[in-house]
Amino acid sequence: MLTGSRSSLQAQYQILLRNLQSLLDIVNENAVPFAHTSVHPAVNFPGRTQENILLTLLRKKREPDVEERVERGLETARDVRAAVAADGKDGITRLEEVWKELRAWTQERVA
Repeated sequence: MLTGSRSSLQAQYQILLRNLQSLLDIVNENAVPFAHTSVHPAVNFPGRTQENILLTLLRKKREPDVEERVERGLETARDVRAAVAADGKDGITRLEEVWKELRAWTQERVA
């Protein structure tokens, strides 16, 4: 039973990892167009009744708590890149190591 669920979890992990990598590739490839795209609501958008939603969607500046989270994420990404560069390992290798450590930790507690 545990073996089946473990393999299922590993399969889901691989799918999630591939999807995140695909999303990251798309965002990186289109960073310039995303940064320079202007958004305008359609003429049939109910601006009077949905003004709050419209203002949120068209917001140019991030809210302070979102800005803080983005900064923390960027700092974490920089730290990870620096650690990977110092380690001499690529991201996939490091993720596989983390997965092995997590698997061993889980097996100790389940067995």
